Amino acid sequence: MAASSTLHVKTPVYEGPLDLLLELIEKRKLLINDISLAGVADEYIARINAMDELPVGETADFVALAATLLLIKSRSLLPNLTLTDEESRDIRSSSIAWRSTSSLKKCPAVYAMPPTKIRPCMRV
Repeated sequence: MAASSTLHVKTPVYEGPLDLLLELIEKRKLLINDISLAGVADEYIARINAMDELPVGETADFVALAATLLLIKSRSLLPNLTLTDEESRDIRSSSIAWRSTSSLKKCPAVYAMPPTKIRPCMRV
C-alpha cells in the first residue's frame, strides 16, 4: 500500500474516502451520529498493522481528521457544550490547516517524509 493512497472507510451509511466523509458531515449532508468513529479508527489501525512501514504524513492527516470528527460528534452529543470564541477559531483554523496539508500531497518534495518501521499496534 502506498503511503500517499487515500484512506477509504466503510460504514453502514457511508463508503468512500475519509476526507469526503468530513466534508459531507460539515455540509450537513450526513449525520455524524450515524458514523461509528470507533469503527473508522479500527479500520485505520488494521490498515497500519498490515503495513511494514508507517506513512508519517498520512498518519498525521488521519489523526487531525479523526480529531475533527470527534469534536464534531462531541458537539452533536452535547448540544449544551459551549465553546469560547478562541476554541471556535481553533476548530476553524485546524479544519483549514488540515485542508492545506491535504493539498501538499500534490507536492511530494514538501510533504513526503521517510516512512518509519513500526511494530503492530496493541489494543488495550
